[in-house]
Amino acid sequence: MRWLCSSLLALLSLLAAGCHPRASQPAADSTSGGEYPPVAQAQVTPAPAADLIAPPAGPAASEAELEPEPVALQLPPYAAIIIHDVKDYEAWRAGFDANADARKGASLIGEAVMRGVDEDRTVAVYMPATDMAKVRAFFAAPELAKKMKEGGVQGKPTVYLFKLAAAKMAMQPEGNVYSAIVKYHVNDFDAFKRAIEAGDAARNAAGLIGWGVGQGADKATDAYLYLQSSDPAKLKAYLGAKKTKSALKRAGARGQAQTTLVQEISNRMYE
Repeated sequence: MRWLCSSLLALLSLLAAGCHPRASQPAADSTSGGEYPPVAQAQVTPAPAADLIAPPAGPAASEAELEPEPVALQLPPYAAIIIHDVKDYEAWRAGFDANADARKGASLIGEAVMRGVDEDRTVAVYMPATDMAKVRAFFAAPELAKKMKEGGVQGKPTVYLFKLAAAKMAMQPEGNVYSAIVKYHVNDFDAFKRAIEAGDAARNAAGLIGWGVGQGADKATDAYLYLQSSDPAKLKAYLGAKKTKSALKRAGARGQAQTTLVQEISNRMYE
């Protein structure tokens, strides 16, 4: 893929070079970006990695077919994802690009634009941030609602606000990248995060090439999972597997997950 313009991984990699919260640690719960006291670790054994999905049957992949090994990333403290349908993507994109200065003023430091796999009128935008109070004000502003309406946004957008907790993604060559954005309700976020971190081998065997996890900015028991693959069918198979669902349930996920499957289109850092 084109490293500076075509994947969320490139955006996160660039962010990692300039943002210094410790990887795999909860971010600050303040608008200044400082550290906050760690949440007490619940005594819950994480789901074994092998349980997160059964490895595919058949002969082992050749060395040329193996996906690159994911690497841990350092993360900015916060992020927002907005998901909505648009009447016309090109018209929406023109208005979105023209509003970059407003996003910069809200402490949003970059963007990754994605389109729905099953419905290309669906658009998702990932935006890392440094000040959650400014992000909340940005999304609540009447001016944004007006601009979205003018840009052809249809229906009520879904907005996810969260603290970035951990991510591990692979350096991919040029090509398409597909992602699943999943929201879970969990009993204990730290236990859920540990279970996700324990599943690298199983996800790699299932053809996934990266993941990220975040905790709800407003509700500590909301968990956001981001998964990447070069094949959307592999994402669907992973999330639909009984072993995956069972392991996530043991990790504390409850209720019906909200899932959006997208193709990564473009990204950029703001100057």
